[in-house]
Formats: sequence, C-alpha cells, structure tokens
Amino acid sequence: MEDNRISKRGHPNALSAWKRMYYYAVIAGLSIFAIFIFTVFWDLFLTQEWFLAIIFGGLFLFLCWIIIMILRAPRTSGVTKLEQIDTRTGYIIHAENEWTGEKETISFYWDQVDALLIGIWTNPGFKERKYDYVGARLVYRYNEAGVKKYADHIIVCEKKLDEWVDKIRKHAIPCRVTNANISAVKKEEFDEMLTEVTAVPISEIPSIRDWFMEQEDFTLWHPSTRPQKK
Repeated sequence: MEDNRISKRGHPNALSAWKRMYYYAVIAGLSIFAIFIFTVFWDLFLTQEWFLAIIFGGLFLFLCWIIIMILRAPRTSGVTKLEQIDTRTGYIIHAENEWTGEKETISFYWDQVDALLIGIWTNPGFKERKYDYVGARLVYRYNEAGVKKYADHIIVCEKKLDEWVDKIRKHAIPCRVTNANISAVKKEEFDEMLTEVTAVPISEIPSIRDWFMEQEDFTLWHPSTRPQKK
C-alpha cells in the first residue's frame, strides 16, 4: 500500500498572483459600494426617512459582514480545493488549502480496501427537511503493512454517485450501504461505526440514490460511545 501523505504547513498568501488580484479587487469593490450605501443611509437618516434609512442601514451592515468574512478567508484551515481520482489500481485524493499552501495527498489500492460504507450525507445547515438531502458519504477502511487506515469523501452529484457505484462493483470492493445519516461521524469513530451501524450489502440495493430518498428519518447517527448531549 502506498499511502502518499503530504501535509505541509505552507505559507500565507499562497494564492497565485491573479487570484490575489481578484481577491483584493472584490474587497475594494465591495468597500466602495458599502461607502456609497452608507452615504445614502446617512442622507436618509438626516431627512428622517426612517423606513428607507432602516433598509439601507441594514444593507450597509450586511456588506460590512461580507467584507469581514472575506478578510478572514486567508486564515481558514480547511480544504478549498479537492481532487478525487479513480485509477486502474486504486484511488487518489488531492486536497489543498489554496490560502495557506497546505497540501495533502492520500492514495491506496482497490484490492487493499477491506470495508467500504456508503451512508447519507446532509449539509451542516440541515434542518430535517427531506428535500435538504444532498449526497452520500463514502468511508473506506484499507490496510497498509498490517495497519488499518481510513479515508472518506462526499459525493453531492447524483450522476457521480451512480458512477462510483459502478466502479465499486467493477473492482469487487466489499461494500455495505446504510440509510443512516453519517454526516457527523468523526474519523476517529470510523472503525466503531463500521461495526455498529446497520447496513446491507450493496448487491441488495438496486439504486442507492432512490433508496436514500425514500428514507423519512434523517437524524444524525452517532456511535454509542460518544457522550450524548442533554
């Protein structure tokens, strides 16, 4: 097994020159627009046009919030660019934080995957509305020199999900499917999840996408050892 992990700290302002120019141009444009909105708000305030003053004042505050979020973006520690590649012999994940330059590459061979679980994934803002279902989470367990390792990725495109199911069947990967919402399961809980979660062999599910959409309960699933919030 080749587990090609690269996780470098990188450096600030790792974006290319043209992306940095675009970044600063967006900030400048929004700032100029915010100043213009503020001047309109101030004129309305002085003339006691309260209704319009409230609208423009709220718009000004909203623009300020957007500008602050954009200014904070370079300090993010998350992945901003993700590339997933299926090769003839295995699977490669390239992850990069374009702000800091941090990169990570993980690769493993298909024949060393001893377990794969496909479950429901919903977005962080999910409010238990069925139409908020957006995708599937795939969790792999593979063996490297006798050591169990894990990888996961999320598929939000229905066509992509169908393509991955075809690849899983093509490579005869031992795969199970659960109708549980495993969005909140942490990586250190993957092994426990593979043991505890109720799942069926992929051969028993004609269409994973349709099966997920038939579910009514999208409650987040947690392993039994995780302390429950009261």
